[in-house]
Amino acid sequence: MKVLVRVFVLALIAAAFYAFSGPNSASNGENNGAFITQNFQCGMFDGNGGYYIGNGVVSVINNGRQEILICNASGVPNETGRAVIYNNFYCDTYLGQTTDSRETVSASGQASLQCKLLLEE
Repeated sequence: MKVLVRVFVLALIAAAFYAFSGPNSASNGENNGAFITQNFQCGMFDGNGGYYIGNGVVSVINNGRQEILICNASGVPNETGRAVIYNNFYCDTYLGQTTDSRETVSASGQASLQCKLLLEE
């Protein structure tokens, strides 16, 4: 139950950051039909199961049907002494919510979050 509450809080905070931070840079890829946003913040787990704000986010939407969101951070708290991996949690993207998600927090505090969303036709 505690993990479910944390995932719910993470989803709410991520939605708030999505609503208020917005992209600083966007480009419409005319040659490949991709829409790319970058340089905004995201909500991540830390290695202890808490919440952390990451930077360096890139979101790529290909042909309006598939999105890949990537967020990286350094200095993320992790007192476990080992890598911590989170899988299949709710992740908010521009196109919607997905559970095709993975985050890894290394023992040294490097974190990488990836969320993938494929819209149905």
